[in-house]
Amino acid sequence: MKTDVLYCLQCGAANDVDQAACFACDQPLTDTVENEQPFLIQGRYRLLSQLGTGGFGAVYKVADTHSNDAILALKQINLRGLSSQQVIEATDAFNREVALLSTLKHSNLPRVYHHFTDPEHWYLTMDFIDGETLEAYLERKSATRSPTSTEPLLPLPELLDIALQLCKVLRYLHTRSPAIIFRDLKPANIMLTTRRKLYLIDFGIARHFKPGQTRDTIPFGSPGYAAPEQYGKAQTSPCSDVYSLGALLHYLLSSIDPAENPFNFSPLRLTALPGATQLEDLVMSMISLHTERRPASITLVEGILREIANLQPTMQSPRQPIFTPPMAPPPGSFPMPGMGQVQMQAPQLQPQPKPAKRLTRRSILGVAVAGTAVVVLGANLSRGLLPHKPQPQSVVPDMPQPASKDTQVRFANFASNGKSAVFVYNDSFDVLAINKASSTINHSYSLLHPPYDFSISPDGSRMLVSDRSGYISAWNVSSNTQLFSFQDLTAKGWVINTLLAWSPDNRYFASVGSDTDGGFEKEIDIRDADSFNRGQVVRSYSGVQNQITSLTWSPNRAYIAAIGGDQLYVWDAQKAGAPLMSTPGSVSASGYLKAWSPDSTKLACYDSGGNIQIWSLQDGKLQQQGGMSTQGRIEDLAWSPDGKYLVSANPSLLTLWDTERGVMLDQKAMGQFTVALYWPKDSQEIVILNSAKVASPIDIIEGPRFG
Repeated sequence: MKTDVLYCLQCGAANDVDQAACFACDQPLTDTVENEQPFLIQGRYRLLSQLGTGGFGAVYKVADTHSNDAILALKQINLRGLSSQQVIEATDAFNREVALLSTLKHSNLPRVYHHFTDPEHWYLTMDFIDGETLEAYLERKSATRSPTSTEPLLPLPELLDIALQLCKVLRYLHTRSPAIIFRDLKPANIMLTTRRKLYLIDFGIARHFKPGQTRDTIPFGSPGYAAPEQYGKAQTSPCSDVYSLGALLHYLLSSIDPAENPFNFSPLRLTALPGATQLEDLVMSMISLHTERRPASITLVEGILREIANLQPTMQSPRQPIFTPPMAPPPGSFPMPGMGQVQMQAPQLQPQPKPAKRLTRRSILGVAVAGTAVVVLGANLSRGLLPHKPQPQSVVPDMPQPASKDTQVRFANFASNGKSAVFVYNDSFDVLAINKASSTINHSYSLLHPPYDFSISPDGSRMLVSDRSGYISAWNVSSNTQLFSFQDLTAKGWVINTLLAWSPDNRYFASVGSDTDGGFEKEIDIRDADSFNRGQVVRSYSGVQNQITSLTWSPNRAYIAAIGGDQLYVWDAQKAGAPLMSTPGSVSASGYLKAWSPDSTKLACYDSGGNIQIWSLQDGKLQQQGGMSTQGRIEDLAWSPDGKYLVSANPSLLTLWDTERGVMLDQKAMGQFTVALYWPKDSQEIVILNSAKVASPIDIIEGPRFG
């Protein structure tokens, strides 16, 4: 295999290094010299290498020069030379992928950052993962496998881990409104990182379920994995993805590729495995040709798989935790400070290494084109950069890399006093001391399980983290000790994923959860963070009609607000019971409640489309005061001290708003990825925090506008 090839920047084709023009599109390859400035696509993205080709285009690894050289994947759809029908198909698949991924937020799905066109191409930038497809992984495993082996392709613990991760992300898709049907679940569309974390890729044929429709407009799918209804016999539904997952599990258990003989599956023989009968029955029911004979939902499949996993007496996750957390305390006791604590020395920030030789039109090295680095998860910039709007999910802990920590940022936010900030990763969090134009890491703490939500106390002295194993843990970051840790489970043993919000006086925190079976708690609890019985419920608020996805406490301690479904709730924080105010059907289902105004009379929330709503509390009622819209997703919001203005941060753009008139006053392009904002009291400047943990002041001058 050639490792030094020349890629055409017009169509992405691989050419021999001695060619003068691209063999595919005749684009000149020798029109530049080695010492020219690096070529930037859209004046922004610097090409690093080609990751692969297929379909109507190619995928490249790129550095985003507008976001501190963040590593992304650039997907290029080449329309040149296609027939009219092929252009329609390519364009439809591209637009479908952009439309779907732009609205989805899940740790097992890629995130879209930017899409643009030129006369002959469509471009899409998305998260990048250093990993391989499940297809490539299985090929590597098969190379050392005996041709006569009847064992499953993967050890059962690893197989069940993959299956449960797929169930989790499919459950998320199927519970959108309307439901999203993936329709192309196969090994080539499943990515695995070096830690065996899984991602679904290629949403080109995914679609929304349409009640009442008898069949799909166009049949789509991959032979062997596509359900019979995907061939135009009926409309695809969540049961179609159940079939595809069943076909995949049958392949992993039998080593018989379903693509070789679609719709014909040999009986499984798993008698030597714990839970074999249950697993056989489950898989064979999933691949039934009749939808009514399959499990009714992916949630049912997930439940049975978990029961089978629990039958494995010596089963260990293929991804071991960093350390064992303190066990949940017995009744009447509480963990001692520091119990289970692990400290980590924060790594020194190093500038991202530059290529040894500039990548120009004349020379772009192909680095392991087939299957080493693959599209999906960006190195440092997970969508978790939203301060905290998690989605319900349950994840087996990742295997740590030796002597290093995961640098994928999940969340980032300032404490209310602006003197501290926090960066939360998959396996740790850093607490930073902030001083206007500088930031210093004070402490770094390890986490056993990936975080679900977090909250830093208003005074910056304490930190709460809920994780995906159901633990709620608290640290005193001032004294460098752990305060408590306890696990919250349902009566059936389902893990509860919990949202958190500190009270302004730092004494209590609000919590509300949803379980891994798709249910949600009907009450918001107030828990004690300060007394002997830390974590104990002291008061509860009722009236929750939908799963809560956003939770916050007003600065004056008077109110607790939340978003659940399309409803905004406000409770009197001093009185247990039903909501004081609510607004059914008035907010986006993807709404995120970010900020109270300093005087606690207004609320700002935003949705995944960049729309901002301002709500005011007047005469015991919630009234929508105004709305604004900005392009792209929003990372953070901050109110001015007088409550008249609002600053919103897109990844590389700040926008200043007049909230009373609902108009934009000014915008400022940023050269780095902004993750959090703080507007100090009695100050004519704001402080921004970027993805490199650098704090910087931005002046606000008369007008008002950015300085």
